[in-house]
Amino acid sequence: MSSEALFYSKGLCIDGGYVLQDISVLSGDVVWFASENPLAFEIFTAFILGLIKVREGRVSVCGKDVNAVPHNVVSYFDIVNWYPELGSIDLLVNVLVYSRGLQPSFVLNEFKRILSGIGGAYALNLSLNEMTHTTKIMVSTALVMSMPSLIMLLHNPFEYLDKEGKVFLNTEIKNVSNDGSSVFILSDAEPAFYNKSMEMVIK
Repeated sequence: MSSEALFYSKGLCIDGGYVLQDISVLSGDVVWFASENPLAFEIFTAFILGLIKVREGRVSVCGKDVNAVPHNVVSYFDIVNWYPELGSIDLLVNVLVYSRGLQPSFVLNEFKRILSGIGGAYALNLSLNEMTHTTKIMVSTALVMSMPSLIMLLHNPFEYLDKEGKVFLNTEIKNVSNDGSSVFILSDAEPAFYNKSMEMVIK
């Protein structure tokens, strides 16, 4: 496992006056991004995807400027705020898979396995407009976890899971971190497993 930081920030302030604490996230780290403000999760996600400008300080993602990171380095999908009509979950997974150059059959099988493990298998028979907010969060979590990436962003992944689902997801997070991915858990509730924490405040 490489000791080079997958995410590094020092003295960082981004547009909007948001200040991110200094941190070095290594391969295999599981980071709890703590905040009681859901907007902070959206701001950080947009930033790491290269959509928000840096005002001051230093930051790198996999050794590159945040605006020059290849699209398949960060795994993130938010179906909660995704509005297009969706004929089937299989179609959505295939679109995402082809956009990342991954093997469709592997990702689809992993997606179904993870979705089932966290208690959301019923969603496979639903269209997007039939899904509840809870279901969409489970689908988003399974999508991210099924697409191998160096950095994975999970938004409130444990919020609606039962005890068995939480245990299953914790195991999956440990597995991908052991394989070298860094997982960011963006949540106002403290997760059961993490080895670093960070936060973002308004300057």
